[in-house]
Amino acid sequence: MSFLDISRPIDSGFDTVVMFGAVITTFACMMALILLTNQRLIDRLGTVANLDDSRAVLSRRAFLDSVEPLLESSLSSQQPSTIVLLNIDNFSEINDKYGGKSGDQTLAHVALLVMRVLGRQDLLARYSGSEFILFIYGKSAQQSKTLMNRLLVLLKQNALDTGRGPFQVNLSIGIAEHRFSEGVSETISKAMVELQQQKRTEISSAKLA
Repeated sequence: MSFLDISRPIDSGFDTVVMFGAVITTFACMMALILLTNQRLIDRLGTVANLDDSRAVLSRRAFLDSVEPLLESSLSSQQPSTIVLLNIDNFSEINDKYGGKSGDQTLAHVALLVMRVLGRQDLLARYSGSEFILFIYGKSAQQSKTLMNRLLVLLKQNALDTGRGPFQVNLSIGIAEHRFSEGVSETISKAMVELQQQKRTEISSAKLA
């Protein structure tokens, strides 16, 4: 027996109730699908630290999905934008010396301080085990260096204490300004080259020129 025969006209109050119920059921299913889709999106934004409901550390994949429309916006408004890579120096040694949880505490500590210098249109994501990636909207490479120098000052002013004694978190930093003629992967590669150069010259957490 079919649930609702739509081949005949609605000629009773019972049919009206049945059709109304079918509409409600369809609406409920649509809402459930929307909520499930939203939850899956939220799940993709794997967080290391949350500052508030609207700002979080993104996963690498979510960052790459989110950065494209921002690059289009910067292109249309002729605003500069910059990619920054941050590497936590001696990350494995921190885990070995201060315990297994110290790595997560260090990541959260750095993320919270980075959020203090970023603007509302900027992005922060976990890029790899000890690395973060930033997208800085509306700032040139030199302006982004100024921003990162503020971060280095905050790191010096805020030692991390994991319960086994405080220690200073040091960073290596690579910065590359995005060019409208290149893809984001090219800009990330340029930032990575600068990051590796800084690590080789051992000027981590020094003031950026």
